[in-house]
Amino acid sequence: MPSSSFLTRFAARVERTPSAPALSAGDRTVSYAGLARLAGKFGPAVARAAGAVCVPPRKSPETVALVLACLAGGKQVLLPPAELGSDALVDLCAQAACSAVLAPDGEFVRLAGSAAPPAGSGLLLTTSGTTGPAKTVVLDAAGLDRFFGWASARFGIGPGVTTLSCVPLNFDLSLLDVWAALAAGAQAELAPPEAATDGAGLADACGRVGVVQLSPMHLRMLTESAPQPLPGVRHVISTGDVLPPRLAAELPALFPRARLWNLYGSTETNDSFLGEVDVEESLALGAVPLGEPIAGVEATIAGEHGETVTGAGRGELLVSTPFQARGYLDRRRGGLTPIRRPFRTGDLVERDERGRLFPRGRRDDQVKVRGARTNLHQVQEVILRHTDVVDALVTATADPAEGHRISASVRLRPRARLTGLQLRVYCRAKLPATAVPSSVEIVEHRIGRTANGKRQAAATPKEGILS
Repeated sequence: MPSSSFLTRFAARVERTPSAPALSAGDRTVSYAGLARLAGKFGPAVARAAGAVCVPPRKSPETVALVLACLAGGKQVLLPPAELGSDALVDLCAQAACSAVLAPDGEFVRLAGSAAPPAGSGLLLTTSGTTGPAKTVVLDAAGLDRFFGWASARFGIGPGVTTLSCVPLNFDLSLLDVWAALAAGAQAELAPPEAATDGAGLADACGRVGVVQLSPMHLRMLTESAPQPLPGVRHVISTGDVLPPRLAAELPALFPRARLWNLYGSTETNDSFLGEVDVEESLALGAVPLGEPIAGVEATIAGEHGETVTGAGRGELLVSTPFQARGYLDRRRGGLTPIRRPFRTGDLVERDERGRLFPRGRRDDQVKVRGARTNLHQVQEVILRHTDVVDALVTATADPAEGHRISASVRLRPRARLTGLQLRVYCRAKLPATAVPSSVEIVEHRIGRTANGKRQAAATPKEGILS
């Protein structure tokens, strides 16, 4: 990631349109020539590093420039999660054999015993860590060039267009929001970290852009906080979590001139499915379909015993994409472990008679309650269908007598008077007895999410559920 082709295209933009805006952050705008000059200033520091480098993903034009300098200097660049503790960060740096930590403010920390022979330049991302320990993922340069071309063509990203980068730079969403924009000569708006939790600030940022890629959590924040419609946005891309149909129905009024898309993918495969949301159809179906495989993507469904599901049915989604990462990196244990094709996503889907795919949670959403298999995603979706519910999070905890106990945290619409007991009665009418939450907590605050808007992991994987 970004390949020599990307660097060549970036240099061409600097040469042809040096004054064109490349990045903006609040009231500050940095041109393509300005970004190149910033990157040049980091050259000496980058040259001091013997191998891969770790760059703290502090969201700023300087950080983007530092990453560019590292790539131009032939380095692999690890962008770790900002919230990692020191021990976990040391472990990730060891996985990638980072020789130093570099920061835009001039910080240079040499890491003893981590230097390794150069392995070519590229960006190293990490998995989210919501379904297990974070892994270092080596992106494929040619695959990313293909992704940049697809994204810019599909969403009209190019000169004169501004994309919104809402999540931290270490998330794979930045591949579209920042790097595809720079590859196409567009401008990327770097929303400050607080915008991820401040609906008014996020609405202000959306007022200056044409393409937004946001999680359903962020879209919900906008529907609750935006003081007026946002007619300048032309493409709204929902990704990172399931888009509830009722939320989708509120978005056309907020983005009156935008096309609404549902985008599915993972760090390992990049984006795999895309569909333009038909609000009326989604409301009638009670769910937003995943969409269609992106050109070049192959997808199959594996049943409970590993068999291929043909026709209507459900199982784990397996995908192979033209954007797929090379593998997981851990130089302490032999280097690169290739990511197999097709990739087992861990996501459960259901195909209907018309061939439409619908998300049905994850393998690790399934737990045993009093001996019965229970899908936490299904419980969560039932609760979300209640007209008084805005958001919900369903979790499971181990219980020696029942196997697991299910709990739900629920946020209601303003002025709703629904109680936890009433919600449990509602669930009893729509779910098996073993799937009814043992406790329901009504909360006034927004439900906890990771920084990119994903729900926290509901449960740890269990053997014997889907092998």
